[in-house]
Amino acid sequence: MYRAMCFRHCQLRRSAEKARKAALEHLVASMRDGAFAPFTQNAVVQALLVPLGGIGVYALDILAKLKI
Repeated sequence: MYRAMCFRHCQLRRSAEKARKAALEHLVASMRDGAFAPFTQNAVVQALLVPLGGIGVYALDILAKLKI
């Protein structure tokens, strides 16, 4: 009887640990949205970086042609 109880206890603990791990992974994955999204995922930042990145490439091209 004691062995059966110990076995059930181990099974229950293993199941609880799996459920806890799955919940934690889901929580971490959901934190990539909304207020916790990476800075570069912000629409305003992306709207500014695209034109500014193009201006920087254009400026480097001009500097390369001037050989400064």
